[in-house]
Amino acid sequence: MTAAFWVVSLSKQQLREQCKKRRNELTSEHVKSNSVKLSDHLSQHLNTLPASTIAIYFSFANEISIDSILIDSAHHRYVAPVVKPGAELEWREVDHQLTHNEFGIREPAGNLVAANEIRLFLMPLVGFDLNGNRIGMGAGYYDRALQGISKDCQKIGCAHGIQQCVNITADPWDIPLDAIATEDGIIWLSS
Repeated sequence: MTAAFWVVSLSKQQLREQCKKRRNELTSEHVKSNSVKLSDHLSQHLNTLPASTIAIYFSFANEISIDSILIDSAHHRYVAPVVKPGAELEWREVDHQLTHNEFGIREPAGNLVAANEIRLFLMPLVGFDLNGNRIGMGAGYYDRALQGISKDCQKIGCAHGIQQCVNITADPWDIPLDAIATEDGIIWLSS
């Protein structure tokens, strides 16, 4: 894992900007290489699990991509977020009919799935620490989405290793991650 960066005196917004800057500085080759490695780690884990409903995301900009797990671990039912008014996400089965939303992010048009059916939740991160704290884009989409999942759902954040922070101050509404997945592997966190 890449060494964590930034001192703890930075605000969450300052950390967000630093993490986005570091992520955006990655070359397309680096993003592709990291994405292949991450997807291999995730597929190894997913292939040990019985068929279940897994929430994924479709990467945007220089986010680390997990697209290949759809093929490498095809025995699962995959759902992905669709952005709704009011900064809400709904979950739809991944199908071959992907469209681009107003932010340019791919969204599926499959059947609607209730959040409490999701057994494993993969989400993109802007920043993370090894206490299970995370930083997103700042609009609260995933904060609200995590409120609707079952308590036994595994929550795994996905990011490039360079997005690791030393310490992120958690807000009262933050739900900690169970694991962090990067190009270097999956780190299971103690709760």
